[in-house]
Order: sequence, then C-alpha cells, then structure tokens
Amino acid sequence: VQGGDWGATIANWLGYDHHENCIAMHINCLTMRHPDDPQTNEEKKWVIDFDNDQIIQDGYRTQQATKPQTLSYAMVDSPVGIAAWIIEKLHGWSDLKDNDIESAHSKDTLLANIMVYILTNTFNTAAWIYFGRRKEGGRSFPQNFKKIKVPTAIAVFPKEMLQWPPKSYVNRIFNVKRWKKFAKGGHFSALEVPNLLINDIKQNNNTTDEQLSYVNQIESSFNFIHNEPKAEPKKWMVSATLSYGYNQDNNINGITKNNLQISSNEIVDFADPRFDN
Repeated sequence: VQGGDWGATIANWLGYDHHENCIAMHINCLTMRHPDDPQTNEEKKWVIDFDNDQIIQDGYRTQQATKPQTLSYAMVDSPVGIAAWIIEKLHGWSDLKDNDIESAHSKDTLLANIMVYILTNTFNTAAWIYFGRRKEGGRSFPQNFKKIKVPTAIAVFPKEMLQWPPKSYVNRIFNVKRWKKFAKGGHFSALEVPNLLINDIKQNNNTTDEQLSYVNQIESSFNFIHNEPKAEPKKWMVSATLSYGYNQDNNINGITKNNLQISSNEIVDFADPRFDN
C-alpha cells in the first residue's frame, strides 16, 4: 500500500488493521500520531515547530472540518473560487522554481484538477471528509497501539508541508526499512515528480513480480498523464452556450476526421456517431 496525504492515513490504517495481509507499506507523508507523548527533546521541539507552522495552514482545514456546507454553497457557485482554493495549495505545497507554479504543474494539469470538482459538482463532498474525520477521530492511533510490523519505506520530499518528525518518533510507529530524502518534490509528489516516486516504490526489496507488474501499470498511467501525445489536436469552434440535442433537420455540416466545426447557433448531439472520430 502506498499513499501521501489522505492516502498516507489510509495506508497507515491498512497496515495497522490488516498487517496479516499487507506485505509492505510506502508513505511520503505522515498524518498519524502515536498515542504516547513525545519522549525526547528533539521530538518535543518537533511538536512545537510543527504546531507553529500549521497555524498558517489550518485555515482551510478548520473551515472544512467545522462548516463545510457554508463554504460549499459559495464554491459550487464560483469556478474562480474553486480554482483559487485549489491552486493556492498547489502553489504553496509544491517545489517551485522562482515561485512559478508552472515550473511544477502545467496549466492543463491545474485546469484538469479543478474541472474534476466543477463538472462533477463535488467540492462539497471533498470538504465534508474533514468534518467526518473530526467527528470520528482517526488522526491518532488507539491507546493500546502496538507498533506496525509491516515493512515500511519512507519517502521525504523537501517541500512536504507536513514536517516529518525525528526518526525516533517514526520508528515507534513503523517497522522502517528505508528512509530516503529527495532533492526535489513537494506534497503532491505523485503529480509533481511521479518518476521519482514510482522508482522509489519499485526499490522495495519485498516486491514480487506480480506486484511489480502492478506498479509498472501505475507508472504507465503516470507517463501517459505527463507525456501527452504530440499529435495535432482536434480543432473545436464552439459557443459557450452550446446545447445538447439535434438541430431541426438532424443535419450537422463541416465535420471531418481531424476538424470539427460547429456554428455558434447550432444545436448538436454529442452521441451522434459522426463524433466518434
């Protein structure tokens, strides 16, 4: 199991609750807490530094964990609002060159991420999970916690916004087999530096051929996302008010294999087979 951010939390619980079936764990973020208080001066200093740093980060988290629906009414009514809410995090938590967000994420990647929430109308459900975690707990392991036995690899990226604790703290939670620091990358490492992350996962000594095949499939997906085909894109000339449905005579003109032109007042049906190309 591998994860960062919410995925790291899920990975931790899978390793804890299902250690008989989970053969390895790889995380690039630590969201969970040991039930015992920090034990060394280094660990105590980490807690103080972490809490001070998170004062600036806690705004979105507090809002979504306490009043998610109020925020959601504003956001679902404003594509610009959703864009600002998401891009601020991608800007602040990525490893940027000269403060340029496009040094880490292309506009296409940013817009695709934003549009997932807009087109599916799911900003609210994404916000509500913070409310649910606050109500049910789940950020700390139980008082009767026993160290997770699953072999664990730690990937530390320099712009991770959740500061990693000292190794002594992490070793009380996990059976750490590898701790690797990277020269670049941030909180969204799977999106930002996918090859670095994938290669680190593949270095797990316990990985079987079957699991490696699965990781290779993930790698292919990453490569497809980050290396878009260079073919000439189809040309679309459409109006922002384009509607669905047939025009009166069911006749759509100007469609060829590589060029689709629709007049601004034309009503078309995207299920028409002539759109298949």
